[in-house]
Amino acid sequence: MTRRWFVSMMMVLLLPVISIGQYTAVQGYVLDKASGKGIAGVVVSDGYNVVATNLKGRYSFIRHPSATYVFLSTPAGFRIAHAEGVPSFYTKLTEGSSYNFYLEKETVSDQKHLLLVGADPQPMTNEDGKKWLSFAQQYFQPVLERHKGVPALGIMCGDIVGDTHELYKNHKQALKAIGIPFFQVFGNHDADYGARSDDLSQQSFREAFGPEYYSFNKGRIHYVVLDNVFYMGKNFTYTGYVTEAQLAWLEKDLKHIPRGSTVIVSTHIPVDFDTTTVAGRTAVPESAGMSNKEHLYNILAPYKVHFMAGHTHWNQKFENAAGFHHIHGAMCGEWWQSPASSDGTPLGFGVYEIDGDSLTWYFQSAGESRDYQMRVYEPDSLGRFMVNIWNWDAGWKTIWQEDGRDAGELKRFAGYDPFMTAFNKTLPQSWSWVKPSLTTHLFEGRITPGTKSVTVKATDRFGKVYTASIQISVQ
Repeated sequence: MTRRWFVSMMMVLLLPVISIGQYTAVQGYVLDKASGKGIAGVVVSDGYNVVATNLKGRYSFIRHPSATYVFLSTPAGFRIAHAEGVPSFYTKLTEGSSYNFYLEKETVSDQKHLLLVGADPQPMTNEDGKKWLSFAQQYFQPVLERHKGVPALGIMCGDIVGDTHELYKNHKQALKAIGIPFFQVFGNHDADYGARSDDLSQQSFREAFGPEYYSFNKGRIHYVVLDNVFYMGKNFTYTGYVTEAQLAWLEKDLKHIPRGSTVIVSTHIPVDFDTTTVAGRTAVPESAGMSNKEHLYNILAPYKVHFMAGHTHWNQKFENAAGFHHIHGAMCGEWWQSPASSDGTPLGFGVYEIDGDSLTWYFQSAGESRDYQMRVYEPDSLGRFMVNIWNWDAGWKTIWQEDGRDAGELKRFAGYDPFMTAFNKTLPQSWSWVKPSLTTHLFEGRITPGTKSVTVKATDRFGKVYTASIQISVQ
């Protein structure tokens, strides 16, 4: 124990407990763990008040009557503290206490860092929990090894469990196996459905993972996590909606972030969907995103925004005036019954390589190489073949060859992945409600009779070329 650390602890313990009428001051220090010195400019909040520490690392505010936690927005250049994968950026409020936080500096620059984004592990049974744990043990470490040398973190975009809160313990084992700080987003299947209102629906989640909305920083990126699952208090009913308390908090939080910065906003329900019509069809689910999204967009307008989400059990990437939207296929696919999501996207997660305020990304299929980004299907009796490029967005280009000869661009269309269409027919009757989903990341071409091979080359928006070929056995 160093003398500076002892002195800093005494400073915190000697803080007076200030009460003003029925209100109590929340106060404390944010300190460098190594030196014991206060860290200035660190943002601290109770979910309603948002303040920054002074030059001595001290903060204080009057506790909001509805506040449950005090938490900090970990600043750039410091490690994200975590207990076996669960970020420890918060502490539960108790009556009349002071609260201090200790931070450790990164040993390398975090201007470059790695972000892994998954969604919907959603185990409903102990057997599902075992499958998710096995997935976590096998498929994250090869990616982390590939990107060794830069700080790494993760975000899980909700439906951590499938209504079975006892499996939060299993989820924590999975996070421990992954071994990096992995932030959690509240999903509809994480809600306490016995609660009488939305305000009380997050209790089990909070006990396991802390606040359901918060922020943090890494390098030049500001990260925001929001809860956009509004529970109606009856019969598993919910809608996509961000409460006024969160919007007001976000406005205060962003006052500490320079305009023009890159902000990554993570929710469970997608804020928006790609409404582009492809061959007369759009791939939009019945519950179309977030009802008050325009108000969120207005708050975020001064920033460069990437939206991360899950929920749909299919993959979609698109850009609109508000920012770039990344909807991630479910890591459980069709509730651990299939090797892919309903649109044919393999089980996997998003990998985001961050350099300064810029992002590049790819989809990592479980157990496959980094280059596995599409599936090519054999032609039908009319010579029409299909390609599913699951992480496609409008910045991609696709061309194909038959027997080594250039044949032009592929034609994009909306349809159903052939593998999932066939696979779902093999499921037991009890799973007959599971259907393939319409997707617009399908492409087609038509071969010349006698063609022996087809090669597809797809180039992503970053110039990375992916190649896949098939040999044609029957015509």
